[in-house]
Amino acid sequence: MKWFTPYQTELAGIYAEAGQRISLFPSPLNDLGIRYLDRFNPLLEDSINNYICYLLPLWMQDASSSDSIPPDTYRQLSIGNVFLMLHYFILDDLMDTRPEAWREQIGLGTMMYDECLAIYRARFPDNPLVWEYLREYTRDWAEAIVRETQADPFMSEPFNVACKAAPIKIASTSVLLLRGQREEIASFSSYVDAVLLALQMADDWSDWEEDLVHNSYNCLLSFIRHEYGMAHQEQLTRQQVEEAIYTTCILNRYVERGRDLIRTVPVPLTFAPHLADFGEAIFQGLQQDADLILEERQRLLRAGGLQYFIEKNV
Repeated sequence: MKWFTPYQTELAGIYAEAGQRISLFPSPLNDLGIRYLDRFNPLLEDSINNYICYLLPLWMQDASSSDSIPPDTYRQLSIGNVFLMLHYFILDDLMDTRPEAWREQIGLGTMMYDECLAIYRARFPDNPLVWEYLREYTRDWAEAIVRETQADPFMSEPFNVACKAAPIKIASTSVLLLRGQREEIASFSSYVDAVLLALQMADDWSDWEEDLVHNSYNCLLSFIRHEYGMAHQEQLTRQQVEEAIYTTCILNRYVERGRDLIRTVPVPLTFAPHLADFGEAIFQGLQQDADLILEERQRLLRAGGLQYFIEKNV
């Protein structure tokens, strides 16, 4: 994990400062906020890791050999992205689970977003372009969450899937603006979208059971419907999904589709090696899972135990 391990010390300081800021929130939002922060702290055991959200600014720092931007700017952008990440995860929780304490979560999500804006305002007091791009990415997010209930973006416009995480790109865009490289924003943004698509594909492989129950949009389930010739509104059964995974080994084709999509995106002039490494690590993890399923299937087939395999998994 060369895209993560060198940054652990820096992340400890970033999360410590984020925690200090949250502790100043009014009660009970401060305690609730700390619990959310810990839930997404990559340095804590059993946390949910969304590395790209807080590592993207640090990866941008390593993408330039001659950089006049102070190191603390990258650190503050990373803290800002932590708050931005938490804001959108709170919104996701509200949409997916509809908790009883929804008032507290709305309040907390608003505080998180306000904290992010405060950090960016301090770094960009006189640059209106930052706010124009943030508005664009926010609009992309809003359109994406609505679109996936009306269409099938993974099969029709796959990179639109990445728009659900579009706001985190404000960190890399801000760095390019500070460097006077506005002309590179579009190409770098497309490259980040490609990595975000890979990340969503991996998340949807992990979450397909929960998404199937809640009828939430899921790239893997979309791909299975397509393979079965089903309309995107049709509800899959658990048996259909398990047959696709364990009998037809659909995960291999799912990974192949993802890799094919990523190859269509040109590498930007501003290249962030660890961003590319992260994207490749995602696909390697997916491919390892696909290979394990195929190996077990072939082993049981050779041993005459394919029916047992199907009964056990389906």
